[in-house]
Amino acid sequence: MIVPMKAVALLMPESRREEAVRRLGELCVLHLRERPEPEPGEELQRVELAIRILEECQDAAESAAGPTLPAAEIVADVLSMAQEREALQTRHHELQTEMARIAPLGDFEPESLAELRERGLFLRVYRCREREFRRLAPTHAAAVIRRDTPEWWIAILSREAEVIPGLREVALPSQSPSKLRLEARKIEARLLEIHRRLRAFCPQLDVLHAEARRLRQQGELRAALATVRSNRPLAILEGYCPQPRLSELHRFAREQGGALLERRIHPDDQAPTHLANPPWIESAGPVYRIINSLPGYREMDVSLWFLIYLTLFFAILIGDAGYGLLTLLATLAWRRYGRPPAEAIRLLAILGGATVAWGALSGNWFGIEALGNAPVLRSLVIPRLDAFDPASQPAAMLICFVIGATHLCAAHLLIAWRQRHSLTALCQIGWTLIVAASFFVVRYLVLETPTPPLAYALLITGTLLAVFFAAPQRNLLRGAGIGVARLPLKLMNCFGDLISYIRLFAVGMATLAVAASFNEIAAGLGVGGPGRVLLAGLVLLLGHGINLAMAALGVIVHGVRLNMLEFSGHAELEWSGTEFQPFQLNHTDNLQDTH
Repeated sequence: MIVPMKAVALLMPESRREEAVRRLGELCVLHLRERPEPEPGEELQRVELAIRILEECQDAAESAAGPTLPAAEIVADVLSMAQEREALQTRHHELQTEMARIAPLGDFEPESLAELRERGLFLRVYRCREREFRRLAPTHAAAVIRRDTPEWWIAILSREAEVIPGLREVALPSQSPSKLRLEARKIEARLLEIHRRLRAFCPQLDVLHAEARRLRQQGELRAALATVRSNRPLAILEGYCPQPRLSELHRFAREQGGALLERRIHPDDQAPTHLANPPWIESAGPVYRIINSLPGYREMDVSLWFLIYLTLFFAILIGDAGYGLLTLLATLAWRRYGRPPAEAIRLLAILGGATVAWGALSGNWFGIEALGNAPVLRSLVIPRLDAFDPASQPAAMLICFVIGATHLCAAHLLIAWRQRHSLTALCQIGWTLIVAASFFVVRYLVLETPTPPLAYALLITGTLLAVFFAAPQRNLLRGAGIGVARLPLKLMNCFGDLISYIRLFAVGMATLAVAASFNEIAAGLGVGGPGRVLLAGLVLLLGHGINLAMAALGVIVHGVRLNMLEFSGHAELEWSGTEFQPFQLNHTDNLQDTH
C-alpha cells in the first residue's frame, strides 16, 4: 500500500537552526520538499580517489593492520605516492619507447659523437633501401649498422654538417642505451617500493570509508540547511511526512522549541511515494529500482499484482527447470558469500522456484528430452504441457491468453474498486467484460476454438456499460457520446494488448529450441576422445550460459513490458512517483560546523 502523507512545515528558532536540522536528520522521518543535490567537495573527492587507489591493490594487501592514522595523513600520503607513480609510469613508458626506437643501433656513448664534431667530423644515422645505399657507397663513408629490417640502418661519416637529402635521418639519443636501461630499472624499483607502501595503507581503508561517509553527510547537511527559509526569529523547513510518524515529528518540534504545521496533500504537491507492504510483496522493489519507476502518490500500489504476474512471466519465458535450479543456486551462493539486500534474495528465490515448477510441469530440464523422461521427473509432467510434444502447444498458448485476460481484467477491477463511490466504476466493469469477450475472440482467431454465446453477451453488456458510464452526466446521451468517441481506439488497444501475451509462448519456445540446439552440437562433438569431450563440455557451458542470459534479457524486454505497458495502460498508471527519501544523518556529533 502507498502510505498516506502530510505536507508539513517545521518551525524552529533561527538561533537553533543548524542543531535542529542535525537532530532532524537523526530522526529520519521528513522528506524535504526541495533539496539541492549535495555537491561533492574537493576534500571528499580526494578521499574517494585515495579509496579507489588503495582498493586497486587491496587483494595483495598485508593482513596485519598497523596503528590507525588520521584520515588526512593517509589521504595526503596516498595521493602523493599516486602522483609520483603516475609520473614515473609516464617516464618509464617514454624510456621503453626510446629504447625500442634506437635498439638497432646497439650500445654506444653519445659523448663520442661530440668528440668527433670537435675534430670536424659528423656522424649521422639514416634509414634507406638497399639500392639507395649502393648508390651512396662510392661517394660517402657509409657503413651498414643493421640490414635485417625492411629498411637498412646506415651510418655516414662526413666533414659536412648538412643532412643528405632523400634519406630518413634517425635522431640520436642524448643518453646511451645503457644509461636509459639503468634509469628504467631504477624507476621499476621505485614503482615496486611505492606499490609496497600503498599495500601497507590498505588496512586503513576503513578509516577512509568512515571519513568519506562523514564528508557525504556533511554535504547532505549543507544541502538541507540551504532549503531552510529564514523569517526571523523563526526558521522554516518544509517537507512531507508519513501520517503514521507525524507524532514523532510533533514531539521533535516541541523539543526544539518550535511547532509543526500540517496540511493535506494538494493536487499541485509533488508528494513522494512510500510503499509499505509485507516482506514478500516488497520483493518487487528491486525491479522498480532497475526500471527506475514507481507509482505516483495518487496512483495505485500494484506491487502485489506486479510481482505475481512477473513471476508467471519469468517462469514461462525462461521455461527451463534446470535454469531455475541454477537461479536458486546462484541466489544461495550470493546470500552465503555476499551481502545482498533481503528483498533481492526473496525475489530471486520466488522467480527461481516458479521457473523450476513450470519447467518440471512441462518436462524441460536444460532442453534435454531424455532427462525430462526420467521416471521420477516424468511423473511431474502434465502431458498437455509437455514442452517436447508439438500437440501441447495450443494448451500453452491458451494459458498465455488466460494469463493476459486475467491480468487486464485485474487492472480494470482495481480501478473500479478505487472508483466504487462513483458511477464511473461501472465503466471499468464494462471494460472488464470486454476484455473477457476479447479472450474468446483471440482464442478463436489463434486456436480456432468456437466462440460461445457467452462471449457476445459479455461484449454487448460491456460495451453498453463502457459507453454510458465513461463520463456520466445528467444528460445521458451527451455522456454516451463521449463514450462512443473513445470506444473504437480503446477496443483496438484492448484486442491488441491481449493478443500480445502470445510473446510468452514464443520466447519460451525459442529458449527451449536454442538449448536443444546446443545440446545437439555438444553431442556431435563429444565423440572421439577426451579432447572432444572437453570441447563438448565447453560448448554446453557457453551455449547454455548465453541462452540463459538471453532469456533473462527477454524477461526485461517482454515480462516487464507486459506489466509496465499493457497492464499499466489498462490500470491508468503513469508511474510518475518519486521515492520517499527522508533526510537522514548518522552520528551528527562528528560533523563539523557547516558555516
